[in-house]
Amino acid sequence: MEVVVLDRERQVSAILAEIVGRDASVGAVVTASAWDDLRQALSSQLRSVVVLGPSTDEADLALVPGALRDHPGASFVQVTDRLEVETLQRAMRSGVREVVPVGDAESGLMAAIERAHSAAVQTLSATERSEDASGTIVTVFGTKGGTGKTLVATNLATLAARSGIKTALVDANVWFGDCAAALRVRPQRTLTDLAGIAGPIDESALGSTLSRHESSLRILCAPTDPLEAERIPPSVLTR
Repeated sequence: MEVVVLDRERQVSAILAEIVGRDASVGAVVTASAWDDLRQALSSQLRSVVVLGPSTDEADLALVPGALRDHPGASFVQVTDRLEVETLQRAMRSGVREVVPVGDAESGLMAAIERAHSAAVQTLSATERSEDASGTIVTVFGTKGGTGKTLVATNLATLAARSGIKTALVDANVWFGDCAAALRVRPQRTLTDLAGIAGPIDESALGSTLSRHESSLRILCAPTDPLEAERIPPSVLTR
């Protein structure tokens, strides 16, 4: 089991790393003072436990869901100066598995790390077993314009993405699709590019045409020019 300690104060992260390093079950302890360092550490270790130090704020917690999506074998434990109900709620909503008061770090941090690691391993194993399972398709449509299709589709998709569900939104209105505009996303590629791919469309090809929203939602955008609709056959959505 590898542990990464993240805190802006290097002295604090060194103290926490020293506490964690005493346990024989810990293979390596890495300290980080910024999220770029943390992401690099997670990329090299499949099942790491991240200890967020007392300097953790709401901006840090907002980055936790994305890190968990990118590194599903990771788990997070927070060490906090003050253990309050609001602190617990914010941490748990962000995906942090355990919260430990700084005063209990000596006696309780390793137990929290082991629980978080065990839960993450179980989750990863379940994910690997179900990786061949089909996803769920939700279709939003209306009988005429102005019924709120874009509003419902974009809100439903972003809510799913923010909840940690890997989500892609396909704007199939090739004439007047405006999901990208509603989400303030500037598409680099659209359905037109997907239609131009010869043969079966695999995951790699599809991924190259998706735009990313700040919620981690991926979007297959409608053409920015309605005249391009003529170049998109219906079969592009079934290939």
